[in-house]
Amino acid sequence: MIMLYLHISGIPRYTKMSNNFLTTKDVLKKVKISRNTLFLWLRKGRVPEVIRDRNGHRLFTEKDVRNIIEFKNTKISPENLKK
Repeated sequence: MIMLYLHISGIPRYTKMSNNFLTTKDVLKKVKISRNTLFLWLRKGRVPEVIRDRNGHRLFTEKDVRNIIEFKNTKISPENLKK
């Protein structure tokens, strides 16, 4: 269970209420990619942005991890990644 609240910046944030979420470190180990690669994909919109806890840390669900693995396994030319 997560609890939604509105941060002072106006961005919705979530409070972790259960262990159904994975940390960035957990995802990196599971998917076997670097931290920089994951953050690049998130920043460029290659994979959907995930929810964050009240401290701004990303919380990944199993669905988020599947999306990342699916993107990793698709064949993408380097030219398309530069856009």
